[in-house]
Amino acid sequence: MRILVAALLGSCALLLAFGHEAASARPGSTQAADPVLGTWRVTSGGSGTFVIVANTGTDYYRMTATTPLTILCAHAATGDTIGITYRAGSFSKPKGQYVGAVTNNGTDCQETINFSLSGDTISGHDIGTGKTNETFTFVRAGSTTPPPSGKLTIRWAMQNRFGVDRNGDHLIDYLTTKQQIDPPGYTVDVLLSAGGGCPSGNAVFAVGGKRVPSAAAPGVACGYFVEFPKQGKQKLTVELAGPSGTAKGATDVEVRDFLIAGLGDSNGSGEGSPDIPGTSPTWEHLRCDRSANSFEAQAALLVSRRDPAKASVTFVHLACSGASMPKGLLGPYPGINDPGGPPLASQLSQLAELKGKRELDALLLSIGVNDIDFSPLVSFCLAQDACMNQPYPNASSKETLSAATAHKLAALPGLYARLNDRLAALHIPAGRVYITEYPDSTHDARGAFCNPLISVPGKGTFDQAEAAWAFQHVLTPLNKAVAAAAGKFHWHLLSGVGQAFAAHGYCSSDPWIVGLTESLANEGTTYGTLHANAVGQRSVAALLYRQLAPALFPGGKPRQP
Repeated sequence: MRILVAALLGSCALLLAFGHEAASARPGSTQAADPVLGTWRVTSGGSGTFVIVANTGTDYYRMTATTPLTILCAHAATGDTIGITYRAGSFSKPKGQYVGAVTNNGTDCQETINFSLSGDTISGHDIGTGKTNETFTFVRAGSTTPPPSGKLTIRWAMQNRFGVDRNGDHLIDYLTTKQQIDPPGYTVDVLLSAGGGCPSGNAVFAVGGKRVPSAAAPGVACGYFVEFPKQGKQKLTVELAGPSGTAKGATDVEVRDFLIAGLGDSNGSGEGSPDIPGTSPTWEHLRCDRSANSFEAQAALLVSRRDPAKASVTFVHLACSGASMPKGLLGPYPGINDPGGPPLASQLSQLAELKGKRELDALLLSIGVNDIDFSPLVSFCLAQDACMNQPYPNASSKETLSAATAHKLAALPGLYARLNDRLAALHIPAGRVYITEYPDSTHDARGAFCNPLISVPGKGTFDQAEAAWAFQHVLTPLNKAVAAAAGKFHWHLLSGVGQAFAAHGYCSSDPWIVGLTESLANEGTTYGTLHANAVGQRSVAALLYRQLAPALFPGGKPRQP
């Protein structure tokens, strides 16, 4: 509803306030059909004083026994001119409008309106005693009658589903259950107006001719939450029964919520960038070191902000640090922080269960680096000089690290083929899969290889020659394998990531990579080392968004389901 209020602020500003615009309309004006500012009904009081209650049931206005009309918390300004139209029939005063000017605005919550009433005066009647059905309608000065109540204007906006923190825990709220992700309906924020003002009464909404659930939006006058049964273009109608009759309105609403999933490894989970950093960090999902700071979540957030009134986003984040294709994406995996007990189901199995019958709009994917045992490789190179030439994984091994890595890289095409088969079995279109390259952590700000890449006292050094080997014989062929799979299976390739990081490596003066010390400070472990930091994650997200936006908003409008 905050989106709708912001987008429609011009029509909301007059709902329960006498604003400065009223000053331009003076007594005697022939201006027609001025907006109703609000309608109140006498509910209690006695001789000389009565209280008028606004349609929200929470704002109280008092008319005094003397000629001036005092309005509490109405926010008019000295010099403004307003009117009151008397529509009940139990006074001797004839029906019509009486105009007054604001003469005292000494406090934020009280303005006195002096009405010059020739002959009879309002205060000359026993207002409120036994007359609880009398109605007064406030209008801008200049109108002789309130605007007609027969037609309502309806404005609408999709309700946020991602990027909000409704429970105040300083974390973006994730949707994690099937009912949340594949809901029976979609909530749309609706704002009603009549003649530019806020009409009072009981609103009943229908979609396609059938009544649907609705609720008043807390704190938003004339705002409602309306439940639509499905996505797509639908006719919304409303009937509002108020003090002056029944008003009606109708409009077409195009309900659109994008379903985006983020799967893969630590690169996609946000490892190195917890939601709330510290030696005991807070993660969206501790078992997977999963964070809303990851590029996958940040890209989904950018999509949700593209046209928030017309399209919302449901984001399903399942990427898990340490995951490979066999263990994590296609098969079960205990997680990077294994609590014991049964492992997590494969990410694709979780996705199939959670999305239900919904069609996936985009699958964001980062996978492959753990299939070549990158983390053990880094540890080995820290401990061994000229690590690429040493027997791996131990001294009794018959092949070197370089040879072992080459064999693992050669196995990647078969693993990507298995992944493609599984995606096809889940009816996920290849054209909706977005797979990303891995960032380059090996270069400094001048583009030279880090010298050294990492040095840990008492543990060893990952030196410049080893960094060059890692770039040329590990990262480069890994990204080529990713690109080859994307081309073969018609996935979208997020290229340019390595190039974007070329001057922002581990040893750069402007690093986009988490260092060892930073990892220990941010999450209390070394797991975050060599992963993209928050700046790096946002940079990858921006690249990904540039690919997502044209597909999800063709011609600048949300793609319909």
